[in-house]
Amino acid sequence: MKIRLCSSLLVGASALAFPLIAAAQTTPAQSSANEVVVTGSRVITNGNNSPTPLTVVNVTQMQDVHPATIADQLNDLPQFYGSQNQTSRAQAGSADGGNPNAQGNVLNLRNFGVTRDLILFDGHRVAPNSPNGTVDVDMIPQLLIQRVDVVTGGASAVYGSDAVTGVVNFITDTKFKGFKFNAQAGISQHSDGATQDVAAAWGGNIGDRGHMLLSYEFRNNAGIPNYSSRAWGRDRYLLTQLTNSNGVATYQFVKGATRQDASFGGTITSLGAGVNPYNNFYFSGPGVLSPVNVGTPVTQRISSYGSGSFFDPSIEGALAEHQVFGRFDYDLTDAVHFYVKGDYTNTHNDGFAITNPTYNPANGSNIVPVYANNPTLPTSISQAMLAAGVTQFGINEAFGGPTMEQYRERSEAFGGNWSIDTGFNGAFNAFGDSLKWEAGYIHSSNSLRTVADNAMNGTNLMASLDAVTPAGGGAPVCYVTTQSQYAGLYPGCVPFTTWGAGLTSAEANWIFSKIQSTVNTSMDDGEASITGAPLSTWAGPVNMALSGEIRRQSYQVNSSTVPATLANPLNCAGLRLISCNAYSLQYFQASSQSVPTRSISVEEAAYETDIPLLKDMMFARSLSLNGAVRVTNYSTSGTVWTWKVGSDWAVNDWLTLRGTRSRDIRAPTMQELYGPKTVGTYTGLDTLLNVNLDGAAGRPQPAGTISGGNPNLKPEVADTTTLGVVFRPKSLPGFSASIDYYDISVNNAIVNYNGSGTAVQNDCINSKGTSITCSLIVRPINCCTNSPNNAITLVYSESININRQFTRGVDMELNYTNRLFERRYNLRMLLSYQPQSVDVNPTNGLQTNNAGATFPKWRGTAFADMALTDKFKVSVQERWRGNMNWFASQKGTGATNNIVFGAPGHIEQTFYTNLNLSYTPWGAGKAEFYVNIQNLFDQQPALYASSQPFPGLVSVAPGDDSIGRYFTGGVRLKF
Repeated sequence: MKIRLCSSLLVGASALAFPLIAAAQTTPAQSSANEVVVTGSRVITNGNNSPTPLTVVNVTQMQDVHPATIADQLNDLPQFYGSQNQTSRAQAGSADGGNPNAQGNVLNLRNFGVTRDLILFDGHRVAPNSPNGTVDVDMIPQLLIQRVDVVTGGASAVYGSDAVTGVVNFITDTKFKGFKFNAQAGISQHSDGATQDVAAAWGGNIGDRGHMLLSYEFRNNAGIPNYSSRAWGRDRYLLTQLTNSNGVATYQFVKGATRQDASFGGTITSLGAGVNPYNNFYFSGPGVLSPVNVGTPVTQRISSYGSGSFFDPSIEGALAEHQVFGRFDYDLTDAVHFYVKGDYTNTHNDGFAITNPTYNPANGSNIVPVYANNPTLPTSISQAMLAAGVTQFGINEAFGGPTMEQYRERSEAFGGNWSIDTGFNGAFNAFGDSLKWEAGYIHSSNSLRTVADNAMNGTNLMASLDAVTPAGGGAPVCYVTTQSQYAGLYPGCVPFTTWGAGLTSAEANWIFSKIQSTVNTSMDDGEASITGAPLSTWAGPVNMALSGEIRRQSYQVNSSTVPATLANPLNCAGLRLISCNAYSLQYFQASSQSVPTRSISVEEAAYETDIPLLKDMMFARSLSLNGAVRVTNYSTSGTVWTWKVGSDWAVNDWLTLRGTRSRDIRAPTMQELYGPKTVGTYTGLDTLLNVNLDGAAGRPQPAGTISGGNPNLKPEVADTTTLGVVFRPKSLPGFSASIDYYDISVNNAIVNYNGSGTAVQNDCINSKGTSITCSLIVRPINCCTNSPNNAITLVYSESININRQFTRGVDMELNYTNRLFERRYNLRMLLSYQPQSVDVNPTNGLQTNNAGATFPKWRGTAFADMALTDKFKVSVQERWRGNMNWFASQKGTGATNNIVFGAPGHIEQTFYTNLNLSYTPWGAGKAEFYVNIQNLFDQQPALYASSQPFPGLVSVAPGDDSIGRYFTGGVRLKF
């Protein structure tokens, strides 16, 4: 059943991956380190015969061009795009329970969803270690990883849920012997983003039958806390929407964008009676009011280089990580093998977010009211307002500006993950063949604690802003503390006194709260399989595999916040400046409830076979049919079937054709099912009654909003087709090429919808109450009765099975190895063309193609290396991103495909070059000293400015390098 990869084949491998024929996975039961089983199948034992396309990454050689985490290395490949990492989501994450670590390394195959690729570790499922069901692959021990197999086709029938876009299998060098030590440090040319990595591993035999592996790894990345540390960040570009005289939406590219209605000292706005003499003034210094400098006005809220506020988040989130790993295997008998491995990872990420504006918990506005007779105001300002008949004014202040960095929003994520994987495997003779069996158990437990250091406490702020002079005179105090009926509600209240001067530490400690949530997830997974070839055809043995799995996942959220709910409305007693309703928010950043332990269980059984049909015939050196079927029962949603049919046709020695058709699934994540509830208020349009729900005269009261999980979700269902061709021309030894087409279509896609949306409301009305969107809207009578007494009272924002999503494209891979001046060189190039990634919204009929907008249609990566001498080697990587558009293209009623005015018609393509120089003074394999330069030519990222009204949140094109030229030096030792 097994094949052996001869040493000459391994020598001829590409510099950065084994060739296609070596796309395989070592299993613990094998007696030889060179026997392989293909990832993506339990029965195919030769990568040449796999109908499913896959790419194999040799981790050791990948480090030559990018000495970083394996996730960073994988994201250099064009198959991965839209992955989450320390630079893609560098700013602070939310402390709401159930939200993932914003800086975690989460892979995304083809930008089609981070929850639609399955992560394996030595062929076994890795438990989600993030609340949204994703795997932060930094949690996988990396020093002893030998290679990573990337299956770029559906594999749910073989491995179960989530393998929609493919499988990423991290494979350990289980036979490693000796000691290895790696140490490196890096820094950007801007003298920031410093990193230090130290790792050590040992492997050796324990007696005649045992083998052990041990490793420890430490990573420290200081991160880059400010956009303003780069020229492109200081320019603060913003893509601003305008409307021309014909009512057509256009866009303007704004440089130096600021918000006119908010400033770092506080901008005054008129409220109520009287004409405020200081309307549109701001505190430009301690107690000093100056007219707002609009700069160059663009819209009502946005200007260019004005005196308003802006945001300055992190370019790269920080990371500190400790990781330990151990593995022990033992031959109990010649036919029975035992293994156990365990790992523990502790991570600490943090990042900075946008500035903290003042916040009104009653209406969600950034403008909060203040009494004009507030004794903490400068006397001249207070008297001028009172003389003009002004009793209240509004102020909008952005805390955390250039002079108040310590009060910016900051979040920290503390992750602790441990797992143990143990089992037995072996072989026995039956049906005239040696059958292989394995039975194992995995337990994984993860805890993610997210802390928001400077989250605003809305009620404390309102108490602080309502200052009065005590009856006996003296320093101002909070009004609520002077009223006996409110005694004890706000003990220690500190009045707000520093108008335009920055907060005192006492004020900051009162207004800002450190809030946190902890999400605990766990998985218990037992599986067993048996493989062999009990039958044969004239063309060869019929390989079969029968497997079963029982899995249980649990989820729990502990939140430090106590949000308002229908049963527990926010207590606004004593807060004269606001009025509360049942859905008012108490906190600016976090407002979610805790979730008691929730669990789901899964039982699965699968069968796979590979049937040889032809062999050694004209136009068919070999032809085989591969098929798999799996039945899965979910405790939440019932039974679902998945299947796969594929064929591999070796026409001759140099041409192979392959193809698959599969039905795959993605089960809803624990967060999608049971995510904690958050509450709020909706004051917008009720499309049935054509009236705003703002409580104004004659209009209905605001509706409540509840966001959170939906336990009624069903699995997504995907249909995948792949067709491929592999060339290995005899006339060009050392060359191979593959081209694979893929088509993935997901039905009943799980997408979050808000019942307050106009399209959602209309969809429910037009369906006369039959659409699934009606579950998001609550009315007193029914969905569609147009009566003043039937206004919306509550809307839900949650995920539902409703959309259709599909993507199509082509992956290409070229490998070539040869000699020049008796020195071997290796070349490899990977290209991806993805012209379609479409989301079909049934509520409005829009088809939105994100290809070419949220990610480039064309992307590629090329590698080259050559040993110039026996001791000196040069490695180069070139990464290319094609042109991009500013907006996704749309089809259907209401589609908008706008042209940006004042900006280029498209985002230009870009290239990034990495260079590595290595020196091995004592010969290969003993010690290697290296210097690496990422982004050798300091290619600046293309601006991908946000169209939201958040000046300073300029982003860069997805996948572009936001850090700049980066230097790394290090040493690798192996004994």
